[in-house]
Amino acid sequence: MYKKYLTAIAFLSLGLASAGCNSTKEAEEATPTDPKVLFSEGIEEINQGNYNTAVSSFETLEKEHPASELAPEAQVRRAYSQYLDGKYDDALITIDDFTKQYPVHESAPYMYYLKALCYYDQIVDVGRDQHLSFKAIEALNELIARYPDSSYARDAKLKVEYVHNILAGKEMDIGNFYQKKNHMIAALIRYKTVVEQYQTSIFTPEALYRMVEIYYTLGDVDQAKKYAAVLGYNYPDSEWYSKAYALVETKTQGAQRSWYHELGKIW
Repeated sequence: MYKKYLTAIAFLSLGLASAGCNSTKEAEEATPTDPKVLFSEGIEEINQGNYNTAVSSFETLEKEHPASELAPEAQVRRAYSQYLDGKYDDALITIDDFTKQYPVHESAPYMYYLKALCYYDQIVDVGRDQHLSFKAIEALNELIARYPDSSYARDAKLKVEYVHNILAGKEMDIGNFYQKKNHMIAALIRYKTVVEQYQTSIFTPEALYRMVEIYYTLGDVDQAKKYAAVLGYNYPDSEWYSKAYALVETKTQGAQRSWYHELGKIW
């Protein structure tokens, strides 16, 4: 009987010890990791190209230490990791959450820039649907409007110009197609879009020349001369102006070259 009693105590002690170990282990696992450690781990994972793991580290930091001064920066790095991983939709959600939660944070300009990059980097070529190009321009212009003096705004302006060239190129391709098919009005609409909406694009001189061609084809000499004048005023050294002038001279039977000055600049 006494032996059974000792055995029961031994088992009880073992059970209590085991429970104590488990409780200690669970307590250790439940203890939040130092936010600085999590942040450093996330940065290291980014440097090694392990973007999913980096996202997990930053998410843990944000969840366990929402009041930490590193929490906003962790969200910035999380968005950046998602962007690098090509998970643009996830990055956009993270960015929108950040700008709503921290509208005046010092990293806000960068987050608006990253938002624009999420669209900009998905622009493929002029032959495809340009929905993302419009989204990129919208995001880039928002950045420029909010932070006009930032270094990100300067780069954004260059990117807007690039996207304008892509969109203008798309319009030119369609316009050329219609013109070759002798659908002159449809072609004219496309060329006008380039001239009116993408004035600074590299395609504007050609678009003006094509409009001169079409107006002469349609018999509207005055409009042809008008757009040839615009071309000459704004791009006097362009090969497209030389071609337009040659066309105008032929059609007007040797009119003086100075005629375009009378019409002047219309934008």
